[in-house]
Amino acid sequence: MNPPAKNRPIRAIVLFSGAGGSSWGAHKAGIEIVAAIDLWALAGETHKANFPQTEFIHGRLEDVDLAALVKRLARLISSSPRPNAPATVQQKATKPRCEQSKDTAFEVVRFAKAFKCRWLVIENVVGMRRWSRYAEFKKALTELGYKLREQVLNAAAFGVAQSRRRLFLVADRNQEPEEVKPESAPSEMLPNRELKWALQVDASEETETGKGYA
Repeated sequence: MNPPAKNRPIRAIVLFSGAGGSSWGAHKAGIEIVAAIDLWALAGETHKANFPQTEFIHGRLEDVDLAALVKRLARLISSSPRPNAPATVQQKATKPRCEQSKDTAFEVVRFAKAFKCRWLVIENVVGMRRWSRYAEFKKALTELGYKLREQVLNAAAFGVAQSRRRLFLVADRNQEPEEVKPESAPSEMLPNRELKWALQVDASEETETGKGYA
């Protein structure tokens, strides 16, 4: 991707944000996270601890009033109500889920259409390619004018101490997205102290993982 014009930083909205792993990666790459959305309240607390200037919206994507959100974020993202911002999308499903849950992927299309995003970065499990509506999903993006590149990447190839294969669908309105190539691992790993991951849950409260931490 070509960098934005000088003095025009890339600003992003993160859907399915979770506790903020993708947000942190984008932040380290120089992207400003202006809003994040997720249904899990505890993850939202963690996200707000790491990104206090970011608006976190707790709730279902389907319930977000996009007209109101575009108006609210317009000043942050652009002087126009048509911000040139990417939407980084993260889905963490690793188990079979109902079709209604999978269909939330189409919220990406709704947000992209409303915000006129230049770029989309969509991450999901590799098995998303077997989803019955995957071709329809990609067609909906191309009909909005996006050029797509589909890649399967392993986090271990980028210096992360974990083998984690994920599907990435990169979309660009202006040009063909470049291939993402693995780089050699950095000499120093990200210090743990940079992130606040230690939000403990009350013993009586259960999380999706069954553990007392986000």
